[in-house]
Amino acid sequence: MVVADLLDRLELLAKQLRQDKDLEIVWDCLSPLPVMETDGLRLEQILTNLVTNAVKFTQKGQIIVRARQVLGQDLVIFEVSDTGIGIPTQELPLIFDEFHQVDGSSSRTYGGMGLGLALVKKLVSLLQGEISVISQLGQGTTFTVTFPLRLPARIEAEQNSATSSPAADSPSSLSDTRQNAEKHAA
Repeated sequence: MVVADLLDRLELLAKQLRQDKDLEIVWDCLSPLPVMETDGLRLEQILTNLVTNAVKFTQKGQIIVRARQVLGQDLVIFEVSDTGIGIPTQELPLIFDEFHQVDGSSSRTYGGMGLGLALVKKLVSLLQGEISVISQLGQGTTFTVTFPLRLPARIEAEQNSATSSPAADSPSSLSDTRQNAEKHAA
């Protein structure tokens, strides 16, 4: 996954989403940006959700998207900060729960099902990353996600097996696997 290409796509999306809002979107990305060995589709889903939420919950002000590689640690850090409505402190531990809405009233201003951040959290975990959030009500929110530059081999093997042929999961193959396991156990 070429990080610079991903950020270019996110920039186009953010420009389309901000429409008539009085928003400045700043792309603070230290060059050279790395090529990550990861699941690019999932990484794009994560960052798209965070940028979309920043635009959705910020009527005016600024959104900053940062990307940088941590040298010597083989980590890539992405931050999405906004000057939007913010999240109440007591809600922060709950925002990654499925179907949780900070404003759960029937007349809430912002739509959504409360699944976006729950999905982000699961995808970040799948990619062996970490996510954190800091927020102040009325001041804005910053989401920080950190990923390894390269996925551990175990994850890559799981991803490769998920895309392998259906024959690998056939009953005879499973039967053969059990028989082989029994031979080695004896």
